[in-house]
Amino acid sequence: MGDSFTEGVGDPHPLDDGSGDLVRGWADRLAADWSATAPELRYANLSVRGRLLQGILDEQLGPALDMRPDVVTLCAGGNDLIRPKADIDDLAEGMATMVDQLTGIGARVVMFTTLDTGNTPVFRLARGRSAVYTEMLREIADRRDPGSVRLVDFWRAREYSDPRLWCFDRLHMNSRGHRRMARLVAAEIGTATSAPANTADIDFTSPVTGPEEAVDGVSREWLREFALPWVGRRVRGTSSGDGRTAKYPDWISAAELADMYRAAGARD
Repeated sequence: MGDSFTEGVGDPHPLDDGSGDLVRGWADRLAADWSATAPELRYANLSVRGRLLQGILDEQLGPALDMRPDVVTLCAGGNDLIRPKADIDDLAEGMATMVDQLTGIGARVVMFTTLDTGNTPVFRLARGRSAVYTEMLREIADRRDPGSVRLVDFWRAREYSDPRLWCFDRLHMNSRGHRRMARLVAAEIGTATSAPANTADIDFTSPVTGPEEAVDGVSREWLREFALPWVGRRVRGTSSGDGRTAKYPDWISAAELADMYRAAGARD
């Protein structure tokens, strides 16, 4: 359950035509890897890019409860926090509601803190809100049975301060970042994954900075290709996820997912 983070934006699907419409992501990677030791594993991904927390609660919680899963990953609130008027108390209350309803049907829930954006030139403006929300998420996890609720502490995962784990938009993880996240989530669930154990295992080949660097590490190209279109969507009241639906709204075989990626030529 979630937004672009769990949908997999930034990690191209091997069959994508370059548009970014088809994505892979850490959740697909984890499910495919997990199927090697659990061939009967079933997987669904209800996440949709651009969703605010209330949208996740309204659109995804009901279907998730109906599916009666054993394990649910839940990441929500990131898109709210980059809006200056985000109500952090409301966000935390919404998260607690979803966690309690999911654990109420016997599911194990894996939550995520926010990323520490202090090293990101533009998104550091939201760092204070993110820090407060992260503490609230930690408290939600701490007050519940650790056998039922686990927390991936994204904030303390300092390797994600390396720009080579991120797409050019500085908002979404790239394939390297998604591979690493699959590993972090697997550790909380208690399963194995073939994803690299640490950043030393990842072959960093892309440049650290983009072209046309300007003041404070923000490039003109970044402003033109990402920031201005994002502002335009805010002004129009639209979202990158408008008109999109979940890529796997029903159960699929994780083993068949793994076979599909292999057949499509995925190399990692």
